[in-house]
Formats: sequence, C-alpha cells, structure tokens
Amino acid sequence: MADTLQDLIASVILDIPVAADHLKSAREEICRQIDPEIDFYIRQQLDCIVNVAKDASFLATHLRFHNLSALCRLAFESRIHFLSAIKIEGYVARKFIKQTTEHIARLKAMASDSQIAMFVGEEVKRHESYLQTLLTNYSGIPERQWNLKEAATEIGLSQEYDGRYVGLSQAIHSTPAGLLTKDDPYIVASSLVFLFADVLNTIEFTIAPLSNGVSQGPLSGAWKELFDPLISLRKQEVVFKKRLNEFSTQEIDSKNNF
Repeated sequence: MADTLQDLIASVILDIPVAADHLKSAREEICRQIDPEIDFYIRQQLDCIVNVAKDASFLATHLRFHNLSALCRLAFESRIHFLSAIKIEGYVARKFIKQTTEHIARLKAMASDSQIAMFVGEEVKRHESYLQTLLTNYSGIPERQWNLKEAATEIGLSQEYDGRYVGLSQAIHSTPAGLLTKDDPYIVASSLVFLFADVLNTIEFTIAPLSNGVSQGPLSGAWKELFDPLISLRKQEVVFKKRLNEFSTQEIDSKNNF
C-alpha cells in the first residue's frame, strides 16, 4: 500500500519501464500492413511513447520532477496521433500533405536570404519531390491539419483530453501556477499514473484494435505474449488509480476543513 504520494510515485516508476518494454515488443512485431506512410507514422508514435515512459521513469527515480509533466503530455499526444492514424480515414496522408506544403512555403521564405539560398534550394527540391509523391499516391485527398483536440474528439478521447491535457499544460508552462505545480507531489504522481495508463492502453490497442466497436484483428504479432503481462499490469493500474483518488479525496477534505 502506498502510504504517501512519494510511495505511490516510487511504486509506479517501477512498473512504467516494464510496460514500456512490452510496448516496444508490440512495436517491433507490427505485422498488419496498413499503408507505408501510416506504418512509418504509427511506429514513430509508438517509439515516442516508449522513450517518454523510460525517460520519465529515469527522471523520477532521480527525483528530477521539473519536466515530468511535459514528457507525460508528449506521450498522451503520441497516443492520440497513433490512434488517429488508424481510426481516422486519411489522417496521416492529409496531415503529411498539409505539413509538407507549409514547410515548403517556409523554406522558400528563407531562401530570400542570399547566404543560405543555395542550401535551402536543395531542401525545397527534396520536399517538393516528396510532396509530389504524396499527391500522386493519395490523389484526390484534400490537405488537412487536425489540431489535437479535434483528433481526440474524433477518436473518442475528448473527455481524457479535457480532463488531462489542460492540467498537464498548466504544469508545463512557467506561469505562476505552472511554477507552483511542477514539483507538486500530487501532480507528479497523477502524471506518472496516467502515463502508465497511456502505455497500457496503447499496448491493448496493438492487441485488439477496434473500429466502430468491431475488432480488426491484432496489429502486433506479439499479441499472445503480451496478453498475460497486460492483465497483470492492468491490476496494478487499478491499484494506482484507486490510491491516487484517495489522495485526491484527502486533499479536498483537508481544504474543506481548513
């Protein structure tokens, strides 16, 4: 039992890297070919979640809490992008077309500086070639850039976004409120517990992704090996969230009794 928030933090940082290793195994065995661009993109997002989980655990182990919320928010963002790539038709292609078009415009603006024009010119050609490939491969798909809230809403994570993203963002920025919460034990503990949940939720989706409530079959060939460890880690998640909720209730009661 975690008697203090520090005990809860110490417990969850032991399980986060374990979960990250399982997600890494899932990522290495992604087997269901979707689309070359999408496959690259989802692996990129999975890599980000794995690395964030390991980095966050390392920092917390060494009591370096200052930037933990920023890392945890990054993992949440990557989870949204990962799910959006699979659930939203044309998400990756339309996003890449939009981003590449905008990047070319920025490069051309930079080319007005004669000192770097030659170097930027080569980059423009390379990106224009890539853009043409995208337009050829995804003919007729209009460009679009989802903001994170739009993507979260479309994939059914609007409540998580509203409940967590705003709070994590507040703890990131160097505003008076942000500076006061960066090292706050409850903020640190909740950030880590929900990072742990993000990793587990991502693993679960690689095992049994759903589209409109219908299973599409496993994304990862490692699904059999991941099933039992996921169940075990889910039990730990329940314990961590229950304890976190108890601390939250205690804090509210303490303020009410003040």
